[in-house]
Amino acid sequence: MSAEFNVQLYDVLGTGRKSPNYSQTIVNKGRVKESIDFVAAKNVDLLRQEEVYHSVQIMGKFKHDNIVRFVNWYVTNTRLYVILEYCPGGNLLDLLERDVCLPESVIRIFCSDVLSALHYIHNRGFIFHDLTPRNILLDECGVIKLNDFARATQIDEPFDLTKIDKEILEYLPPEMLVTDSISSFASDFYALACLMYRMATGATPFYSENAEDMKKMILNSNPQKITECSADFNDLVLRCLNKDPYKRPTWKEVVRHPFWQNCLTERLDDEFKNFNEKLLPPQPIWESSKGITPQGDIDLSKSLLLSMVSSTSELSSKSVSKGKKADASITKSGRSIIQSINKSTNQNTNQSVNQSVNQSVNQSTNKSLLQSVNKSINKSVADSINNMSLSYSLKNQEASNAYTGPTINDLMKESPLFAPATVVLNTNIESFPLSSTEGVSLPVTTVMLKSKPEEAIQKIDVSLKGSDRIKTKVPVLSFLIEQSKSADIANNLANSSIFPELVNLAKTTKHPSLAAGFLLLYGTILKFATDINDRFLTTDSINTLQVLSCSAQEKISRKAISVLGQLATYIINGIIKISMPSFMMSTILKALRSPDEPIRHYALRTVANMLAYGYDVDQSSLENILTSFDFGQSQYLTETFAITISLFYTKYTAASNDFAVSIVKNLISRPSPTLQTLALIIASTQNLTSIIKDGILNCFKSSTGELRVKSFLSMCLLFTSIPAEFIDYSQKFFHMLEKMATEAPDVFECVMKWSVEYCELIVGIVLETQNIDLLMIVYNAMQIRQISTRIWTPRFEKKIERAIRNHTFNTAKSEVAIQIVQCALCYQLCDVSIVADMCRAINSQQPTVRFAVTKLIADASMQRPLHSSVMTFIENNILTQILPLLQDEDCIVDQTLRILANASAENPEILKQISAKQSVVVLIFNSVCDNQAALQLSTQLIASNEISIDCMVNTRFIPALIGSLDKRENSASAIELLFAALTTIEKKKNRRTFIKAIHNLATVAPKLASLILEYPRAGDCLCLITRIFTPQGNQNEVIIESAFNPFATALSSGYTRPECATVLAEVIKTFTWAVENSPPTRLKLKGATRLMTIMKKAAEGGTEEIKQAASACLKAVK
Repeated sequence: MSAEFNVQLYDVLGTGRKSPNYSQTIVNKGRVKESIDFVAAKNVDLLRQEEVYHSVQIMGKFKHDNIVRFVNWYVTNTRLYVILEYCPGGNLLDLLERDVCLPESVIRIFCSDVLSALHYIHNRGFIFHDLTPRNILLDECGVIKLNDFARATQIDEPFDLTKIDKEILEYLPPEMLVTDSISSFASDFYALACLMYRMATGATPFYSENAEDMKKMILNSNPQKITECSADFNDLVLRCLNKDPYKRPTWKEVVRHPFWQNCLTERLDDEFKNFNEKLLPPQPIWESSKGITPQGDIDLSKSLLLSMVSSTSELSSKSVSKGKKADASITKSGRSIIQSINKSTNQNTNQSVNQSVNQSVNQSTNKSLLQSVNKSINKSVADSINNMSLSYSLKNQEASNAYTGPTINDLMKESPLFAPATVVLNTNIESFPLSSTEGVSLPVTTVMLKSKPEEAIQKIDVSLKGSDRIKTKVPVLSFLIEQSKSADIANNLANSSIFPELVNLAKTTKHPSLAAGFLLLYGTILKFATDINDRFLTTDSINTLQVLSCSAQEKISRKAISVLGQLATYIINGIIKISMPSFMMSTILKALRSPDEPIRHYALRTVANMLAYGYDVDQSSLENILTSFDFGQSQYLTETFAITISLFYTKYTAASNDFAVSIVKNLISRPSPTLQTLALIIASTQNLTSIIKDGILNCFKSSTGELRVKSFLSMCLLFTSIPAEFIDYSQKFFHMLEKMATEAPDVFECVMKWSVEYCELIVGIVLETQNIDLLMIVYNAMQIRQISTRIWTPRFEKKIERAIRNHTFNTAKSEVAIQIVQCALCYQLCDVSIVADMCRAINSQQPTVRFAVTKLIADASMQRPLHSSVMTFIENNILTQILPLLQDEDCIVDQTLRILANASAENPEILKQISAKQSVVVLIFNSVCDNQAALQLSTQLIASNEISIDCMVNTRFIPALIGSLDKRENSASAIELLFAALTTIEKKKNRRTFIKAIHNLATVAPKLASLILEYPRAGDCLCLITRIFTPQGNQNEVIIESAFNPFATALSSGYTRPECATVLAEVIKTFTWAVENSPPTRLKLKGATRLMTIMKKAAEGGTEEIKQAASACLKAVK
């Protein structure tokens, strides 16, 4: 961020979206001063500072032809200016409002630019989230450029619902409109499809004037086909608009879609010529959440255009009838764990794991998941927490957490604002207009002042001591003041007789303007000289300066006090090796009471410099003056005053607490980040953070630079003794701490130490008060890997175990203790044996707790070999109440099935216990349609021969199995289950007695035939079905006839492919067996004209194995 705004503004180019929360953004055309570079200058409300900072942080990293180039940004007291690449073509919104619709050829070109930018963004681990026409600009050549990354997030990072408005809603995918949504690359594809739809038709696919109606359409309505557009256009758009993000095209499918023709491969940037989807970063949480149906959509009345997020909905305590979902929804924390399913098996980088854990809670700091925590805390408990003695010492950490660097208070006292500043020629105090020397005959030149100093001094001496006339002397003084800003010339003048003489001339002249000029020249030489001989800094000169500082002429007294201030600064820091005259300090203190503002400012700047260099002042005298100091309306004087007060209070304790309180309240209320920073510093040194709590929180929520760091540190001081009030802010706090690791390592290490000690303090409080809600602070810290590895010490683990053992797990937020353990296991910080303490949780009255613990056990059960403590827990707590768990909420049922499948794979004896309870088997079989774990467990049960044919029939296993085959995502697992079932049936010698009961199994034959090339196991299943259902004896119905045509298709595609030979040959051989053993089958196969034709081709031109099989089959048919 540049400190100086160096852009000349011209006409308004456009405006941003309107908002009730802040003023509208205005975009001006601009030009960088002293150049011909034109830019776009966005004039943004200061309230959006954090949002803008987020955007420019991302844009600053990106360099792509289809992304607007970020130039710079500036902050004033009331506005932000973001300087961007100038795009004279305007935005796409203006174009569409003017032309309404665009031809398909133009859409193809425009969207290829968009797709190139999206690929660049996704490849760098971000999701754009704001693909609206307003954010798409065109340069002078019509090239598309994406703009504004305020709503962009990293992969698997929660999306802030407070940032949506009605315009964004038109392009928002349905998965973003449900509670605890997870965005993905597919979310941007959905927005791209909406954009293409808008370009083609003039409207988005689900537009409504009413936001709530629009939301319902997005969630429930199907988009209409665009009859005016090509089939390829409609196919791409409608597939990208699929409600299920997992069914939208992947990057590979989008890039290779025929709609683009050659538009992508012929791009100059070569973005898609050698496209490799595997190079894109993983989306671990989104990928692991496949198959999970989010529960509950967001309330737009609470989120749209308001600084709020959807409130937490809680599970109803009503019982759930058998086989039905609960009407109420899981709380956010419950759903958040669902999002992290299987994350403990994620073997990606630590960052990926960290992202998985970080996804577990909503990132909003305004209306967080824990909105109701403080309301539910019993007042007496809160009081005992807030007043608790620090018996849980914050110094009791293990040696591994030892830290010897600066403390939080030390860091609060450090600030670049405290750097001593010049007193002389300080343009923040007053201006220094100099007379023009153009056309004036001067006694010396620049060259003479540098190379012939003796000659120059003589001529200056004559000129300045001559006739006391303003007209002749002022130009000379102006010239010398300007030239003295060169160190070489300043040194030559300072070490000459003219230097002390300047003070005498100021004293003797009758003209105040000349006196001021002599003093200003003296001060300029003093400021810029790097080597001054002490003999030219005479006592007489300093005494004269003191006299002149009391002059009734403000021109003289101002310059004199500024010179004295510069001298005092140099004496204190040792640049000038003379003693401080006794009168100098009293003169400066007296000047602090001057009625003239610049004089007060010079004196105050001097005092600030003294304090910055550690000079011991008379505390009482200075504090008395400062308490009544008049800093008027000047912003610069106010800042200098605040700096002086801050420096004073970092060195001394306030004698008047009331004055310190009034100052911090005054400064924190100002819109200036500088003054707010200084307010935080004063508050920290005088233990007044609680007085300005609201101000600290406001700065913490939306600030940048030093104010952001100081507000962050102030949060530690503010909440050390009131943890109950820290809950709502802890998530953002710890995420900010993670960023500090690279932004400010010293701050990171210091606050890391505080965080470790604070979390142990929290657990100690929980053990004493049983206020489990406080553990949300620890959970938010544990989500950050760098923090969790420091927190989780052996002693900390023992305390957590005690807290879990002692807790009843019947409060609304009890699951947070389990989530902490989940984090520890995810980061491999503890042994899975810790789950042994979760017995009470599994019997909790709270569904969210039961879900959390079953999820934890399910993850732990995936380890191989399975830990004995986990197996013991499963045997004692899961198997003993398996029926109620399988009748619980859907998400709990899912985790229970995972546990059973994982445990059974390790210990097959469990299958016997399961199969002995038919009611349990029924529930498992009923879940195979939409649950991978149920499919896996059912396969184990069937393969173990513990399930009889009668049981399969009586438990409605067959319809459930058929249903699972209809879902493509289940295909592989469902085929394996079918194979196990068919193998069991085929082994039965008396199967003719129950063939009618399993008749429906034969209906999957066509499906299996169509899947043969993709899943070879489908061929094995088709062979088994053929053997089981081939008519024998008097039977004439050839059930497998329906598989002939799809098999013909598969055979046509695969008879020349060696990798398909074995499975196709086996099916053909089985058909041959059926022909030889069943005349009705022979007749039906002979009549299958298409299959016979392809069989002949296979017999002539197939692989050797297929040739033989096909020839034998044709022979048998004849």
